[in-house]
Amino acid sequence: MWREPPTWLTKLTDHRVRVLIRHGQVRRRQLLVCGLTEADLFAQLRRQDVYELSGLRYALYETKGQPTVVRDAPDAEADPALVARGLQDAVADRAPAVVPAVIRDRPWATKRPWSAN
Repeated sequence: MWREPPTWLTKLTDHRVRVLIRHGQVRRRQLLVCGLTEADLFAQLRRQDVYELSGLRYALYETKGQPTVVRDAPDAEADPALVARGLQDAVADRAPAVVPAVIRDRPWATKRPWSAN
C-alpha cells in the first residue's frame, strides 16, 4: 500500500520554485542553482512555443523540474493566484523560521545583511 512521504522528507528532496526569467530577463544565478544552462532553458521554452523572451512575464522552475511559462498580458495588473503563490514560494524568507534559543540573543543571528535596519 502506497503512503505519502513525510513532509520533512519532501522538503529535503524537492526544491522551492525558482524564477528563471523575470520580465524577459534571464536570471543566470537561478539557472546555476537549478543546474541548468541557458541552452536547457531555451530548449524547454521552445517546447512550449515560446520563441522570444520579451513576451514573458515569468518562467518558473517548478519543484519537479518542469518550467511554467507566464506570458505578459498588457491588461493584467496582478499575477494569477497560482502564479502569485509560486512567486511567494520562490522568494520565501531564506532565514530559518525558528532560531534556536542558544543563538537567538546574538545580534548576528537575527540581523539580515540585506535589510535596512
